[in-house]
Amino acid sequence: VTVNAQKREQQILDVPTAITAIGASTIEKSNITELGQLSEFVPGLIIREQGANRPSFVIRGLTSDEVSPSAQPRISTYFNNVPINRASNAGVELFDMARVEVLKGPQNTLFGRGAQAGVVHYISKMPTNNFHGNISVGGGSFAQKEIRGTINIPLIEDKLSVRAAGIYSARDGFVKNTFGGTLNGKNTLAGRFSARFRPAYNHKA
Repeated sequence: VTVNAQKREQQILDVPTAITAIGASTIEKSNITELGQLSEFVPGLIIREQGANRPSFVIRGLTSDEVSPSAQPRISTYFNNVPINRASNAGVELFDMARVEVLKGPQNTLFGRGAQAGVVHYISKMPTNNFHGNISVGGGSFAQKEIRGTINIPLIEDKLSVRAAGIYSARDGFVKNTFGGTLNGKNTLAGRFSARFRPAYNHKA
């Protein structure tokens, strides 16, 4: 398993820290698209999605709950090596993912002062040099609907490739509201576009 826990690609056995990596095959086979589902596969991690855009992370019993939306959490979240410094931006849809890395324990040296309890690092799939794509459609209880799609296009062989992916996920609420209606429904539309440029064999952007 290859990870980026130390800001470079390494085998997971070479990283001297407690780390759990959930790879693309596990994410796809288990149909993990929400953060709450992810926490069931990582020992010591609990993710509570109590709001539409403010998940609560707990690693080894240490929580990242803050009252102020501008406060820096004690558990840092990163997306493709870019920090998500506020918990209000940490809720993501897990589609077209290469892996999710969870580092347990203080990680301040490489991930900043906000990583006092650990780090959750989302890594999406990057453009490749072959043309391919896929689309999937699903449904479930509470009028659940889900559509996911990906397309990868090499524009210049071994030099420039682009990739686009998206997801639409919706369902009715399943918690009865005593004032009428239901709670915990969902209506999410998300997309991602990425490009990779390789001017030389050992350089990429």
